[in-house]
Amino acid sequence: EKCDELKMFKQSNYCYTQAIKNSGDKEVDLHWKRAHVLSKLGEVKKAMKDIQVVEQLVPNNMDVQIFLSSLFEQARDYDKAMTTLLDAAPGVIESVNDLPPKLALPLTSLYIKQGRYKDALALAGSCLSTKEIPDGTVLLGLQANAGMSALRLDPPDKESGNMYLDKVYGESAADRPEVFLGIADAFYESGEVKSALKFYQKLVGIKNYDEMALYVKMAECQERSESLDDAKQTYRTILSRIRPNTVEHLEVSILLAELLDKCSDTEEVLQVLDKLEQAAPIEIDDMENRVQKKICNVYKREALLNYKHGRHERFVGIMLPILLFVWPQSKAYYQAKASLRRGKAEKKDGKRRRRTMSQHVKILIFAEEEQFKMTIDCVTWLIQTRRMREVRALVDCAKASLRVNAVRVKKNALGFLSAALGALDSSRDLSADEIKPIILGATESGHAGNNVIWNMFFQADPYGNENPGRWLSSLTQRKIKPPHTGVAFAHHHFRCCNHVQALKAYEESGQHPIVHLCKAVTYLQYALNLKDDGKRNYLLIRAFASLHCYSERLGFRALPLGLYYYNLARSFHQLGLLHFAAETYNKALKSQGVGRSIERSAAHNLAMIYKSAGAEELASDIIKKHLVI
Repeated sequence: EKCDELKMFKQSNYCYTQAIKNSGDKEVDLHWKRAHVLSKLGEVKKAMKDIQVVEQLVPNNMDVQIFLSSLFEQARDYDKAMTTLLDAAPGVIESVNDLPPKLALPLTSLYIKQGRYKDALALAGSCLSTKEIPDGTVLLGLQANAGMSALRLDPPDKESGNMYLDKVYGESAADRPEVFLGIADAFYESGEVKSALKFYQKLVGIKNYDEMALYVKMAECQERSESLDDAKQTYRTILSRIRPNTVEHLEVSILLAELLDKCSDTEEVLQVLDKLEQAAPIEIDDMENRVQKKICNVYKREALLNYKHGRHERFVGIMLPILLFVWPQSKAYYQAKASLRRGKAEKKDGKRRRRTMSQHVKILIFAEEEQFKMTIDCVTWLIQTRRMREVRALVDCAKASLRVNAVRVKKNALGFLSAALGALDSSRDLSADEIKPIILGATESGHAGNNVIWNMFFQADPYGNENPGRWLSSLTQRKIKPPHTGVAFAHHHFRCCNHVQALKAYEESGQHPIVHLCKAVTYLQYALNLKDDGKRNYLLIRAFASLHCYSERLGFRALPLGLYYYNLARSFHQLGLLHFAAETYNKALKSQGVGRSIERSAAHNLAMIYKSAGAEELASDIIKKHLVI
């Protein structure tokens, strides 16, 4: 009973269970009280079992039937709830108006939940006008239901509604606090926040009701009714009354910060976030799953506020440990869910009893989509701050915990990150086997990412290795090929100096501008390896023709002239036509929009040409103008 009073319902349920075991299962009072505790915990079916025991020991009890009806109502089975109330009536009744007030009260509440406001008003009005109601709680409840029903009619009967509610409001809340709380909650759930606030305020200062939950609802009502300054003050009042470094303090601080953010009070938001950063983190490892979910969601809201206000280090500091915690938990949840499905199938076949999910994985803290997005955001800022060890830990954790049937894009993204981290890690050699699954799962939409993946693939393999050639050849035979397979196959032949095969593969790779540029480079390399001047000149003509096609396909006007001149100059330079190369490099350097990297490369090549020709002063001028930082 003490646990019940302190709202420690799980502990209270345990104590009542032990007492029932020791009493021989015959104590009506213990089953009755445990049913109420189970109802508060949301364990409706278990509560009904206790009520069935009570019914057997105390048959035809109106209070028992009313409570059973409330359990059906909690389970949203309104028909059974109504039937239970009607069956509880003493004797034979001709209409619902003949019900005693004690049964009429829950029935009017049912009518209101079902939207039958006219029926609720008629029943409550009939009881109030024709019957003596000695029970003050029932009287106030009927008046409240009549008032709420009248105000919700279409059109609303404001005169009758206000009359009934004024009668209730004029009573002392200290005598019937549960009635006032029920009225306030009813208004709150229906969105009538001003009326809800009016009745919540009557409970301020009343023992067992003047608590954090009351003030939070008051602040929410004030916020929704645009009384933002009052809502801020209410949240600050709560914070002054609860201990720091607790879940409640964290939750209310976030509510206040979100309200301040809504009001664009950036400085005050940052002050609240600074205080939260200084607070000790709440350990969640050994907590119940529902509590873990609540705390993780509150921390997520804090992290998102930090992210919004540019505090990315704090965002990472909050989300990194949470993500490392929830990814394995998510995996356990989905595994248990799959086991439960298998258990149901086995039971249907008559092979084995059904297996149930273990208690600690019944609730999923975050949906996988949400986890994935937060993981990518977290990885982004970890990479920017060069915290590569934490990036590796988070990516590996997410990759290992991702569902087998997860969306392919997520698998590819995590696989790509893992491969990229492997490329950056000088302590280990990157394996092509790590990248092949990403290539096979690539899509046309990720054009830039696909290029990076293929580059990593070629970096991973030794130069001239035949294995990637066979694998690439098998890819080209597929009906649905990964993006850029033909270009990659041609590039492999180019790396192996199989220029004829490379050109053939490029011809089959479409008319993309980059394909023409690659063809031009291949023709040049092929020409430089030949001694026959006739064939060599033919290949050079094809090389410059492909370079011209490259500029046309890309759109000569859209293509920065400097980029076109740079590629042309590189071709002349490679052929040893230094006079033409120097002139064209100069044109590239004088053009606009070439980009810093192209400018520096062109300047360096031009300076080398000048130095080889003995023009040291010209080389020095180019270096000073384009290469000195």
